[in-house]
Amino acid sequence: KRFLKILRADQEFFALPTEEKQKYAREIGSIQGYGNDMILSDDQVLDWIDRLYLTTYPEDQRKLHFWPEIPAGFRKSSYFYSMETLHEYTMKQQVGLSSS
Repeated sequence: KRFLKILRADQEFFALPTEEKQKYAREIGSIQGYGNDMILSDDQVLDWIDRLYLTTYPEDQRKLHFWPEIPAGFRKSSYFYSMETLHEYTMKQQVGLSSS
């Protein structure tokens, strides 16, 4: 259910006008934010896909000014989905360690 919320929020964000999405544009030298792939080498294959890259964990590396306020609920859905996913991953790691 939470995955569907984040999927809908993502779809709504990418359907916004370019001017609105540009409010969250990636800064030079940063991977976080809205934009296209960074060109890292002369022979890199370019796919020209718009991306929104957000760091969710560790929390001190989050740059919330890149987290869209529109559509409503995007930030909240993204936060809870990422924390839920991190919790599930951590629990699986603990189970794997305890069964060794």
